[in-house]
Amino acid sequence: MSRELYDMSAFRARAGELESAASAGEAERLYSLLLDDYVRLRTWSELAWIDFYASGGKDADLSDTCQKIDDMVTEAGDLLFSSASKALTGEASEEFSAFLGDARTADLADYEQMTDRESELLSRETELKLSYNELSERKGIGAAAMNREAGEIFLELIRVRNELAQIYGYDTYANYAYENVYGRDYTPEDAAALCEAVKPYARAYFRDCYYSQAFHAQQASLSAEELMDMLRRYAPRISERAAEAQQYMERNGLYILESSDTVSEVGFTTLLPWYNAPFLFDALYGGFYDVTSVFHEFGHYYDAFVNPEPDPLTTSGSYDVFEIHSTALEALAMGWYDEIFGSKADLARIHTLDGLIYNVVSGCIYDEFLRYAYDHPDMTVDEVNRAYANIALSYGEELYSLSSRYGWMYVSHNFESPFYYISYAASSLVSLQFLSLSEKDPEAAMKLYNTLVEIGAYGVSYEKVVGQIGLTLFTEDLDGIMAGPVDELILLCDRYEHSRRAA
Repeated sequence: MSRELYDMSAFRARAGELESAASAGEAERLYSLLLDDYVRLRTWSELAWIDFYASGGKDADLSDTCQKIDDMVTEAGDLLFSSASKALTGEASEEFSAFLGDARTADLADYEQMTDRESELLSRETELKLSYNELSERKGIGAAAMNREAGEIFLELIRVRNELAQIYGYDTYANYAYENVYGRDYTPEDAAALCEAVKPYARAYFRDCYYSQAFHAQQASLSAEELMDMLRRYAPRISERAAEAQQYMERNGLYILESSDTVSEVGFTTLLPWYNAPFLFDALYGGFYDVTSVFHEFGHYYDAFVNPEPDPLTTSGSYDVFEIHSTALEALAMGWYDEIFGSKADLARIHTLDGLIYNVVSGCIYDEFLRYAYDHPDMTVDEVNRAYANIALSYGEELYSLSSRYGWMYVSHNFESPFYYISYAASSLVSLQFLSLSEKDPEAAMKLYNTLVEIGAYGVSYEKVVGQIGLTLFTEDLDGIMAGPVDELILLCDRYEHSRRAA
């Protein structure tokens, strides 16, 4: 796979030709050529970002390349949408519409070309995200100094995105992100209600679990080779298709598993649309987390392998469903911990169950924090820190030092993909139900998981999918979902503390 910096002049000229195409055949030909180039550009963007993260986020040339290609993707998407929209009103409109199909025609018909200001804001957003990446990888910078720089980047991102939301016709960026970026069928108000309902469980969690000595015990670590061997062994236990996905990934080198000392401290799975191939990237830290993280990312990979992107131009999926694919596999993999970790299996279960519950708690904390921050764009950095501290304290988290107020700045999602984190909460509330089912009937739980993956996340909603697989929505019975897992984690931590004292 290779990438290059593309000469946009040919794309611009072809888009101009599509606008005034006189025949259906000509419109179809030009649209297909433009779509191919757009897909290539998206793929080159993904490859550039993979290279950037693989370099540890320190390569200035790669940073510049990411900026340039992302700007090209933005321009190309705008030109393709706008030229196709104009062609739908031209001489060959009826035949061209038939070629596109009803759904794609509806998506393209009323598109308004991007203004210079919109393009400028999107380019600045990419530039600020790259600045944050560079800052987060900078060695030797103290927490207070980083907070000053990160805070200014964060506040400018808020101003940029709020202006974009207004351009798109939304009163808040949260409403825009929930609907248009993440495809949610619940609102920021629904999330706010969830956050309030989670707080009693969060306080119990922070009081009785979060500070357990279990999280300071020596952990078992697996190398990158051992982690890949683990996937090789357990993917067939998920399904034949999961085994195919693992073999495809390994055979084609579509993954990076490297120490966080050498690559950026991120984990993600993305799609390379020109090849219709998923790519897995996971920074390794040593310890139980690496196993959990690899299963998490492979859950994404398995889904992307089974469910190709239906339309590279107009498709969007439910991020909340995407995250069930990953967090549910974390939960189901706990059934293999005796084999993977041996005598440390119970300790590993504490860490993984803690991670699923913390997904719910932190998902709510960061969503509430971002809703407040985006509603108060004129805050100072100190006010941002205080807002985060007050929100974290309301969930029962203990902040022992002044620098504890800076915790928000270490979460890259707050900069790169704001309002994503609530997806971890929504998905983990489903995955905790997979865990409960697997403890009673592992085979039934795995069968249900494979049904979930077969459904995919395109053209479906979170609430519809959860109902389709027969599980409970957080809007219906949060107590029934959260009470058991939190009590179980408290019991596991108490047992660990007791065994530690007895020893």
